[in-house]
Amino acid sequence: MVTKKRSLSNRQRLFLGAVVVVLVGVGVYSWVNRDPVPKQKTPVATIKKLPAATTNTGEKELSGAASNNQGTATPNQNPQAVTTKPNQWISSESGVIVVQQPIKDQTIKSGATLSGTASVGQIQYRLIDDSSGVISQGIIDVSNGKYSVALGFSPKGSSGRLDVFSISASGNEINEVQIAIKF
Repeated sequence: MVTKKRSLSNRQRLFLGAVVVVLVGVGVYSWVNRDPVPKQKTPVATIKKLPAATTNTGEKELSGAASNNQGTATPNQNPQAVTTKPNQWISSESGVIVVQQPIKDQTIKSGATLSGTASVGQIQYRLIDDSSGVISQGIIDVSNGKYSVALGFSPKGSSGRLDVFSISASGNEINEVQIAIKF
């Protein structure tokens, strides 16, 4: 018996070509949008110093000035229950970061708690005194969607601002929450 060899029609070739193009496109898209660093669980609220301080005008301070008044943030080993009400909490526009305490216009002193929730693995904070600039800043690891630290600082003025934010892959501040505070 003689078998007849069948060739593909132009329509079949076009269909197979389109399927190959779609599969290659999906593969390239998946590769480009992959997470190059696998996410790892981190301990609750590990604090790291930021390398350089900025003033409230955004200009870099001299390294000596930056190290003189940077403050601290210590992880709360047994965070106390949040005493503020949900309608007082301040959220970033994206909803990625929520600050539960302190609240707007609250008077805080050294040892005050900065706590809330975040859907990113790490956030940063910057406490600014309207009189002298940045008085405390650092990086906080978020665990199970929550963070809680005790801030240490020495203000010179009577008011200021607390900025809480995350950093994009390109190094820009994103998901920012700004809270007016008093000392």
